Amino acid sequence: MIKFIVLENIRLLDYLSFILQDKKMRYCFYILRKKLDKINRQYQGLVPNDRSPSKANDFRTGFTLVEITLVVGLIALLAAIAIPNLLRSKLLANDAMAKSTLRAIASSLETYVSREQVYPAIFADLTSATPAYLTINYVALSPYRGYNYACGTLSVLGYSCTATPEVCSQTGTKIFTITTGGGLTEAECS
Repeated sequence: MIKFIVLENIRLLDYLSFILQDKKMRYCFYILRKKLDKINRQYQGLVPNDRSPSKANDFRTGFTLVEITLVVGLIALLAAIAIPNLLRSKLLANDAMAKSTLRAIASSLETYVSREQVYPAIFADLTSATPAYLTINYVALSPYRGYNYACGTLSVLGYSCTATPEVCSQTGTKIFTITTGGGLTEAECS
């Protein structure tokens, strides 16, 4: 298991040193690579332990604190790079889901008006009809996937529904509004 981790870190260091343009950073990765190579050779028993007794065939079997700290530091560096990207992708996914949900609501409202000749008086009419125009009552389930949904204007003449992030900049980045005819607008949340 340790051998696998060391070899993976060596490959990662090779890749990072390839993409980095800064000579100081490339040199740091070069030093780390040399240290990991030494750890790998020691783990395989190819380099004798310098601190061992005078036996010629005695090899070191453990890792020093410096070597372990080096590997943990490298993992922490990679986590610091990866975690913000993961959080950003979650926000973008919530935004895309909010747009999609509002389009589904608008589609169900337009289908309702094509059959009934008027828009529903209440949002629940979309889910309680047989067959249902909308399978999920997003307004009643709010918050749904980081967004609160509301249809503030719902009359026989038209509609206006909004999707607002539950916590701005944590669950979503924009406020989306869809109006009669399916016109989708967005505004920055604050």
